[in-house]
Amino acid sequence: MSDSERIGQVSDEPILSVHVHFRGGNTGRIDAGRLELPATIDAFREFLERAGVAEIKDGNYRLSEYRSQCPEVSEFLGAHESFDELNMLASLMGDLSPTESVKLRAILQSGLHAPEEGAGNVINLLYESNFEDAFIVCEVFNDDELGKYVLNAEHDDSYDRVDFAAYGERVRVNNGGVFTDFGYVSGGDDDVVDIYTGIVPKEYLITHTPAPRREREGIKTQAINGDISIGDFVAVVPYTEYGGYIGTVIYIEKLGTSEHDTDNPTDDVHINIIGAGYSERQLRELAQSLGYGYAEDTPYGNLPIDDIIMSPDELVRITELDPDAYKKLVSSVAETGVYCEQVLTDIQNQKTAELVGRVDENFANYNKSLLSFGKAELIEMAGKISATSDAHSFMTVYHGFDDEELAFYLQFQNPLEIVADAWRERTIDLSDMTFAMNDIFGRRGELQDMYPLMSETAVSTDGKTPNITDTDHRVKSESKYADTDPASKRSMSERIAEATEKVNAQEPKPEPVNKNEKEYE
Repeated sequence: MSDSERIGQVSDEPILSVHVHFRGGNTGRIDAGRLELPATIDAFREFLERAGVAEIKDGNYRLSEYRSQCPEVSEFLGAHESFDELNMLASLMGDLSPTESVKLRAILQSGLHAPEEGAGNVINLLYESNFEDAFIVCEVFNDDELGKYVLNAEHDDSYDRVDFAAYGERVRVNNGGVFTDFGYVSGGDDDVVDIYTGIVPKEYLITHTPAPRREREGIKTQAINGDISIGDFVAVVPYTEYGGYIGTVIYIEKLGTSEHDTDNPTDDVHINIIGAGYSERQLRELAQSLGYGYAEDTPYGNLPIDDIIMSPDELVRITELDPDAYKKLVSSVAETGVYCEQVLTDIQNQKTAELVGRVDENFANYNKSLLSFGKAELIEMAGKISATSDAHSFMTVYHGFDDEELAFYLQFQNPLEIVADAWRERTIDLSDMTFAMNDIFGRRGELQDMYPLMSETAVSTDGKTPNITDTDHRVKSESKYADTDPASKRSMSERIAEATEKVNAQEPKPEPVNKNEKEYE
């Protein structure tokens, strides 16, 4: 009998189906009928709607009468299995080839390495390293056939005197093998190991949203890294009450609507942590860490973490993560925190680059605009030009923007102008000059050694007016400028003369910026 024929006797059955009863209704019990698996989220929603059930909680349903193309699986499934795990199991079974389906039936029927009750334990058997390496299954049905199979003697006359049945029996006993309706089964080279952690990958989840609130469908809000809506997976940023955990968005209450009943200055986002794929142990640890004080045997469906209200600026959208990356985050709160921190850093770097690019563009446009002014006007605008240059340097080189600053300045077309105007107001406020002059007077002895004195100047031919020249600078004053731009060593008269010469030369592109470097602390 071929593999297809062996499973053909039950091929009319769905891959997996189960009869579902919910608590509720007038009689205290709702007969929801049979649920066929695997199912999509929409199909499961419709199943709940037909039954009049709003949401799934641990303990509010009972499962019975399992049917499957692999009937042996039903023996390992209980009355309170997770719908998500059953959906995952059915999906994995649906991916098996006919030969692999026969092998699964043989393994389960043999009783070797029989899993404990629970869909998760059958799922663990189907992982490749267990399914392929922990079992040997061959299509022989008695000791004689087994002896010939092991010796490869089916068509070899040299084995005519061998008692194949006795040899096969010895092999079976030594290896602890068993004959089943589907062939011989024995242990393989490796033992069955625990691989499945209880975390259901998101592609198999069907309970992560309750029955839809149709009036809220289509509503979106802005999370940290993009729009989110009902059904999206989100991670909570660190340093919040639920930091590092993952949930699914079950509905959104917009700010200003009657449904918005919190003090959040933004929209209310309701998320369900239970539906994200965490194990019961992880969910119970979360509840205890939050101080709820639940006993260890408390069903996780009764924990108050299936409808948590969050602000969207505390959530990172992770819907597009591939299954392996998603599983990694669900397995570790710390990993989720690191992922969120990296998202926040990347977004801040992007916004900073956007702001710096805009400021550079503002500065280039400002310099270009200066070409339209006359010489006298440019001299009058020297203070504004200097302030704009200072603001550009400070904003693009020296200053580190935080999130709130970035959000503020990115509102404007010309953030450079805002900072330059504010800086210009500070520099023309002469009330600060008093402090500068008091400081000068306090350091008068030091300054007398740094700047040329009138007593050191040559006298003009009229005997009255001092004639200040470059030779008036004493050598000791040079030390003041030792580490600065060489241009700063020139006297004030020389600088004024140079500026006047430039104006007289009618240069087509006057320098729009102040060349003196400023230090920012």
